[in-house]
Amino acid sequence: MINRLISEISDYVQYLKSEHGDYVSFHNDSIPLQDYLSRLGPYNISSCPYCSYVKSDEAVWNRCIEHQRSVFDACSQGPFCGTCHAGVGEYVFPVSDFDGSLLGYVSLGGYGLFPDEAMRKMSHLAEKYGLSLGELRQVYRSTVRREPEDAKALRARAAPLCSMFVLLHHGLKEMGPRDEELYERDLLSRATVYIRRHYTGKITAGDIASHCSCSVSTISHLFKKQTRFSVPEYVRRLRIDGARQFLEETSLDISQISHMLGFSSPNYFSEIFKSQTGYSPKEYRKNEKNIRLQQHINEDPAILPGSDSGSHGTSAGVHHLQVQQIYPGGDEQGHGPQASEKPGRFL
Repeated sequence: MINRLISEISDYVQYLKSEHGDYVSFHNDSIPLQDYLSRLGPYNISSCPYCSYVKSDEAVWNRCIEHQRSVFDACSQGPFCGTCHAGVGEYVFPVSDFDGSLLGYVSLGGYGLFPDEAMRKMSHLAEKYGLSLGELRQVYRSTVRREPEDAKALRARAAPLCSMFVLLHHGLKEMGPRDEELYERDLLSRATVYIRRHYTGKITAGDIASHCSCSVSTISHLFKKQTRFSVPEYVRRLRIDGARQFLEETSLDISQISHMLGFSSPNYFSEIFKSQTGYSPKEYRKNEKNIRLQQHINEDPAILPGSDSGSHGTSAGVHHLQVQQIYPGGDEQGHGPQASEKPGRFL
């Protein structure tokens, strides 16, 4: 039952991305997922390319983790939308158990909800962490969704996922795995979480083994057994997957993507990318753009926040709701949770 439910969660997240363009992430509070983090780990991080870009800086990633706690606190008041410390709008849906206790939350992110607020937060982010404001704007403009979204439709799409996590919680509480299976799943979960946090930098099997308090041979054997890949192959595949997304959804140049994903040089990146995909990065991007041009030929181009065209307020789909403002995590300077005078809304 557990394996089937996890597969259905994965399939549904992929469905939301392919059919609706939703960048979905799940953040756990009390579901006993430790043994299954290797399979659900990809959904603990937003797949929005802008989020991936800012999290390539470890200090920013640490700030994102700190921000999550205040989002959990805000979930006590029900679903809401707001802008994170990096300027990305997200719709947050609490995952509540049958007794009302909070298990976690589902986020549908990657929205340009409040353009002026996003610009201020991007400027602060660039100044505080030494990031390029020009690159932040570039990635934001090419990946963050600016089209109006119907909040009720979002709630309807998130509801099945929230329910599946509740069922998963009760299924995991009832099962009792064998000791050997439990050890291997726990070890693999810790290893993959560590890799996903550090794969854009220099990382070795020794680093992973040290983090997991086991030998290099143990971690190497476990990866080959459970994933069919060696540790270097697994890391390489994560980098190539990240490269695919940046090539498809951003206008960052090849050298920027190469550096961001931890490759030693653009030439080496191109060589590895072609060996894995059959295309050079330039060929791959050209092919993807042609496909997307046919799919979106009638859609408007992305609008940079703060420009004169487009709406400067909230998405049209939330105007009809009775709402109250909240920005979990505080203002863009990280001063702590607070109510804001800018438009943010409970759904």
